[in-house]
Amino acid sequence: LMPILEFRAVGVGAALDLAVPPGQPGTVAAAGSAAVAVYDEGVKRGPSVYRVNAIEFSGSATRVYGYDNRDSGFLYSRMNVDSSGVSLLETTQDLVTGFNVDIRYDRGRMFTSNGVVIDPETRTRIGSFPGNASTSKVVAPDPVTARVYLLKQPSSYTLAACDRETLSELGSLALPTDLAYYTGSLIRWGLNG
Repeated sequence: LMPILEFRAVGVGAALDLAVPPGQPGTVAAAGSAAVAVYDEGVKRGPSVYRVNAIEFSGSATRVYGYDNRDSGFLYSRMNVDSSGVSLLETTQDLVTGFNVDIRYDRGRMFTSNGVVIDPETRTRIGSFPGNASTSKVVAPDPVTARVYLLKQPSSYTLAACDRETLSELGSLALPTDLAYYTGSLIRWGLNG
């Protein structure tokens, strides 16, 4: 990936989310307060399109999904990526809802940080995680274990492990508030996750 000092998010405003397309380590998509754009080795590829705040590539470098989590329109979008840049296919309102909700793609499903699971291509809801998953602030699908981890906050912080297919909760672990409050992402570590 290009050195961070050389990266300039020209045309997207402040970069709010970044995503690297599969198999293209020198390319990054940036979602900002103004638009989504793709950069190859730090050089912007084509025009910017549509404003979203959270982005995720599918299993292909030619499809990127976005969600506008800072406006009450709550628009989910599907976009194409090709040699000329990014183009908007369509938007769907209220498929995902909530401010500051994040999205994460894994093997044909989009998982949201508020517990909703959608099919990103058909733009339909598959279901949601049980209990108070709607209070979660971080989501992390783990393709190795077929689990999805949610950092939930009903009254205290809990890390929940859920089955990717059935959406049932497999277990949970209470976390100290001072640790969990500042958590913005989760990373798989070690053989057991």
